[in-house]
Amino acid sequence: MKKLFFKTLLFTLPLLFIFSINASANQTNTNSMATVIYDKNGRVIQPTKVDTNPISPKANTRPTSIWRIKKHASYFSNGFTGSGRRYGGYLFVGNGTKKFKISVNKGGFGLYTTTTPGNPVNISSYFNLPLSGSPYTMNTGTYFYFFADNPVSGQNYHVTGE
Repeated sequence: MKKLFFKTLLFTLPLLFIFSINASANQTNTNSMATVIYDKNGRVIQPTKVDTNPISPKANTRPTSIWRIKKHASYFSNGFTGSGRRYGGYLFVGNGTKKFKISVNKGGFGLYTTTTPGNPVNISSYFNLPLSGSPYTMNTGTYFYFFADNPVSGQNYHVTGE
């Protein structure tokens, strides 16, 4: 009886080890700083190559004030106006959440992520969020902010913590 028990144990232990490795390999790291954005149809929005020398003039400065969004809290931007590149007024970061719903109105926006809120020029990734894909769902552990090139008068965005 003991021999049968040990043979069974010797056979099943390696299998348990193999299954536990495969299960952990398929898990997503929730502490990851990577940003993932989905459009209204659930398609992943791929980051765009960051243009370090954009053609449009910098008509406004990048935000340095931080707005911490809690779960179920919202922020509505003021309407954008003017020509050239216009930045939103805040760097956003989650406060107890890493999931956000983003709606854009009257036109699309660019979204930058950064890990250095004191220096938002250090861009981690850049996403193009056209009006046609709104609303978006975003998962991120980093700071993010919005911009529009030559915005339509009144163009705005809405961010909600989920």
